[in-house]
Amino acid sequence: MITRNKRFVLLAMVAIVAIIGGLVALNGGETATLASDDEDESAIETPAEASDNGDIVLEEDIERPEWQLVELVDARTGETFTLGDFYGKTVFIEPMATWCVTCRSQMRNIVSLIAELEEEEAERENSASASADGETDEIRTSFDLDEVVFIGLSVETNLNPERLAEYVDAQGFEWTFAVIPSDMLSLLVDEFGRPILNPPSTPKFFIRADGTHSELVTGVKSSDELREDILQAILESAPTLIIEADDEADENDDDADTAEEV
Repeated sequence: MITRNKRFVLLAMVAIVAIIGGLVALNGGETATLASDDEDESAIETPAEASDNGDIVLEEDIERPEWQLVELVDARTGETFTLGDFYGKTVFIEPMATWCVTCRSQMRNIVSLIAELEEEEAERENSASASADGETDEIRTSFDLDEVVFIGLSVETNLNPERLAEYVDAQGFEWTFAVIPSDMLSLLVDEFGRPILNPPSTPKFFIRADGTHSELVTGVKSSDELREDILQAILESAPTLIIEADDEADENDDDADTAEEV
């Protein structure tokens, strides 16, 4: 026969085992819940990670506004081009006039900037410690001259291109210049407003490498300010992918080889 004391001890042991079992089950459930939460959190892409995986904007995917597609004539060479021809590059555009004094001041600052960039590139090429792209920081602080296209557009719609070429050659402005056709000028007014018709206010804007464009800004800018604005336009662009002629030829050869194998 079990004595009263033994019965009490037995009941106490059963109660302790039940309590321990309940605690183990509870902790196990919490652990499983926490593990599940961790798995869910690891599957969520943060905004920073999402931006790092940004889609590349291909040239054929860009829907350019009409004013980027109007044919222009290079005042020096007579070759035709459009503002939309420069995918993958940042295009600096300044509406100007041959009679405009402040335009001349602004363009002289562009001359200074180009000279500074050329000197910096030469220094990087001569430096054994320079990286391949001239960047040593995670955040870009500079750019190469071949990343930028400078274009001057005369708002003098009746100006002879040869006269424009004579003017810019005499001033030492060595980038591309063209006379804006009247229909394109109307499109630019619709896009940017009437300040674009006022060369002395030194209007200017950018087309980014991905085909998007900036707002129109006015006022003479120093070479340092121009540098900052160009760098900002470069950083604001979505990633682009330029296929060089040699690469395109290699791709065509690969496609041909694949077709022959099939």
